[in-house]
Amino acid sequence: MKKLLLIFTLLSSASFSQDFESVFLRTNFRGYHNAKMKFVEKLSSFAIDYNLHGTIENATKYGKTDLYTADNEDEYIEYLKGIEFAVKGFYTRTGDTIPETGTVYDPIFHLQGSDNKTYYWKYRST
Repeated sequence: MKKLLLIFTLLSSASFSQDFESVFLRTNFRGYHNAKMKFVEKLSSFAIDYNLHGTIENATKYGKTDLYTADNEDEYIEYLKGIEFAVKGFYTRTGDTIPETGTVYDPIFHLQGSDNKTYYWKYRST
């Protein structure tokens, strides 16, 4: 009986990992809805300069972030490390809402920070 239980456990975890791959690592980013995220401890300014924005309008452009300046860059990066983000939605690179049945490459994640501010993260598959 223990062997049967072990085999069932292994098979169920293998099928979940295949499902995880198809849902989370491809183009169906909706699986991340309400997921919690944090920045890594070794966060550099380069990692957020072109990816993290305060407005969807700025996120659709290819410019630098609108969240900090050279004067407060180091303090802001330390501030971001302490925030937990919840994924609230997704946009295309043009700022359009992603339809329920559509897929998208390199979406913009709509994030709600634990600091009660809204952020937009440009996901890049590269």
